[in-house]
Amino acid sequence: MLARVFSLLLIVVLQLAFPAGGFAAGTVQNDITRATLIADTDAIKAGQPFSIGVLLEPKEGWHSYWENPGDAGLATVLTWSLPQGFSASKTLWPAPERINEGPLTIYGYHDTVFLPVTITPAEALDELQVYTFSVKAEWLICKDICIPESANLEIALPIGSPNTSTNAQWFV
Repeated sequence: MLARVFSLLLIVVLQLAFPAGGFAAGTVQNDITRATLIADTDAIKAGQPFSIGVLLEPKEGWHSYWENPGDAGLATVLTWSLPQGFSASKTLWPAPERINEGPLTIYGYHDTVFLPVTITPAEALDELQVYTFSVKAEWLICKDICIPESANLEIALPIGSPNTSTNAQWFV
């Protein structure tokens, strides 16, 4: 009986430490936009770069802005919090749409936009540690009005042999 309780407790602890096999992502649902942090891998390896990114999915008809928003708007800002010894590349912005609003020309995204970065781990990592990657995402979402939204997102990845995640299609 004690072995069975211990086994059940161990399973619960492992599920909390490695949710959904390491593919789990932090998701925040705002009034207009759902923001999700996803990784292209289920585990990390010392010195081997991998990618993570923020997926913004607004309600139909709304748009967010590119890094150079044009005549109006504000660019999405990603502020990363990484483990010691890790570094992040600049955001890899997809090509924007040109959106004309009266006399103004703006650059942004209707529908979904994915903003990835490449993370380079330290050359030496603790094999028993799970590493947590956090980002504060802030964006302006507009339709007839503009609303500032934000999300604090987090993902935890263990050390191991990296496998492609179920979210790999976003990183192509």
